[in-house]
Amino acid sequence: MDVSTTTTATTRPFETENLSEKIHQVFERESKKMIAAFIEFPWENEEAYAHWLAQSFYLVRHTTTYLCLTAGAMSYDNPEHHSFLLHHLREETNHEKLALNDQETLGWDLSQTPETFEAQMMMQSQYYFINKSAFAHYGFFWLLEKMAAEAGPVVVQRLRKHYGDSCITFLDLHAHEDVEHSREIGEAVATFPKHVLTHVIRNMEQTGQLYCQMLKGIAEKCRHTKNHTV
Repeated sequence: MDVSTTTTATTRPFETENLSEKIHQVFERESKKMIAAFIEFPWENEEAYAHWLAQSFYLVRHTTTYLCLTAGAMSYDNPEHHSFLLHHLREETNHEKLALNDQETLGWDLSQTPETFEAQMMMQSQYYFINKSAFAHYGFFWLLEKMAAEAGPVVVQRLRKHYGDSCITFLDLHAHEDVEHSREIGEAVATFPKHVLTHVIRNMEQTGQLYCQMLKGIAEKCRHTKNHTV
């Protein structure tokens, strides 16, 4: 069964709504929340930054698997989406190593920064959403790339001022690359069949909530830690 084209009972709550309009409303709402939380995060707190790098590593190490599963689930009727995902797969390969290297350069390691509950939930939920519909995963990485594109340059300036260039390679790369990526994803989403949009919407709602909670949790955990500079 082709999960990318299957209509399920979960579409019913939105049947009377304009899904094309709703998906952009949800995207704008959730991306604004994430961008604001990202900018407010205490990046100058070394422990907080180390934890964020770790959570990025834990999430991004699944990226190529997500993209393989998503591309493979696209039917022959969606060759443009299949090709887009394969191209994105090549661009995202080994990016988790940048986050890990940045953390190690900062003087931390993964044993000091375990996965947060929110990171685990985001990681696990993508396998669920991809099983529901291959298109659903776009709701996850569209938000993350929009956040990096909009808030990334501001945060990179703060990181560079506080730590220098040696441990900011992961975010610095995404702050530049994701400007184009988020635009391309938005164009792709505009061509999705209507019956898959509910899955994309639900993924965005969940991702926005969990990512903001993750940032808040890290900030709270580290708020009494002294700042350090490498």
